[in-house]
Amino acid sequence: MKDNKRYADEQILPPDDIEQPADDKIEEDASPKPKGMTSVKKARLLIAGIIIVLLAVLLVIYGSRLNYDNFRRFFVKIGYNFQSDKAPKETFEFPSASDARFIGFKGGAAVLSGGRLSVYDDRGYLLSENAMACKTPAVKTSGKYILCFDLGGNSLALFNSFDCVFELTTEKEITNASIGLGNHLAVCTYADEHKSRVVVYDTTFSPVFTVYRFDRYVTAAECSPDNRILAVAGVYPDSAETVGEILFFRYGESDSFASCSFGEEFPHTMFYKKSGLLFAVTDKGVYFIGKDGAVVSSTDINGKNVAALAYNDEYTAVAVADGGTERAEIFIFDGSGKTVRSFEADGPKKLSFGGDSLYYLTLSGLYGVKIKTGETRGYPAANATDIVAADKTVFLFSRGSGTVLNKE
Repeated sequence: MKDNKRYADEQILPPDDIEQPADDKIEEDASPKPKGMTSVKKARLLIAGIIIVLLAVLLVIYGSRLNYDNFRRFFVKIGYNFQSDKAPKETFEFPSASDARFIGFKGGAAVLSGGRLSVYDDRGYLLSENAMACKTPAVKTSGKYILCFDLGGNSLALFNSFDCVFELTTEKEITNASIGLGNHLAVCTYADEHKSRVVVYDTTFSPVFTVYRFDRYVTAAECSPDNRILAVAGVYPDSAETVGEILFFRYGESDSFASCSFGEEFPHTMFYKKSGLLFAVTDKGVYFIGKDGAVVSSTDINGKNVAALAYNDEYTAVAVADGGTERAEIFIFDGSGKTVRSFEADGPKKLSFGGDSLYYLTLSGLYGVKIKTGETRGYPAANATDIVAADKTVFLFSRGSGTVLNKE
């Protein structure tokens, strides 16, 4: 066998005809390199700067409310700014229905109509559409979520600006539901062997507390802003009378620790204020109630009908009128239950707070009243049947369409 192994000391030299550089010609390039960033590094710094600026803008706009939903709304708004074909035309359309429901949400509006929930930003841009079929639609909001449910039906859902985040199908009919300022959900239904049942769901949408009432019909329930107390309004027979009452429960306790009795008045609407007071409406008056069940303040409406109601974090407004008359009195209360303004108006159909004003819709038009000064300004509102006010705009709604009115 021929041995192809090469010897370790074998040297391979270049051919003799290739000129080798002299040792003194081999020099190191010591010339200074031009200073500066590469294009990749510049691009990275630019992107980082843009992100920092956007985060700063988001913090200014949303502050402590900065979350994924608001973050997404912000970038959708920026995207719309670069799409001229989607510029707002001051009007928009949604499925038409006679029982449509409207509510303010994050400076814009939400519309539950024709089996669909449509969410709009402050300029009237459509952010999302989600299916929500209801025979008797009802809509509420905590500021973070939109609550939709079928009153007298079995379906309920929570939405953010874009998606459904929780769905519930109840065994018995829903008699009421609410989403508190702390984003705890209270669902009132009928129940076997009891007149009513209230189930509380926490921020993970898990049931954490249940109250059964065999002796009374529950008309409303609301979780306190600190998510520690459940207020339950109801009516029950007492001898030959029917009595209205609100009971207060601490989570996990089957017995109420406080109550507020209204005698023959029937509480049917209530919600907690940011101050921690509970606002309640009966067929004869409106009340602000403390944590111990004691009435802090009340206003007698003398058997008049509540024609319209609106509230935000700071104020609450109620319009009351005699049956068969258009003239109504509007009361504005602060967070402590004090009446800060009252005035009369012809036929207010809807109320809504926006910025420093209360807006009310009548048959003759739209009016805005400065809460502190009482200054009133009129706006055109032809054919509008409902309103939702925001800081700089007012949404005017009619059947199947909406209009964005600039207040400035």
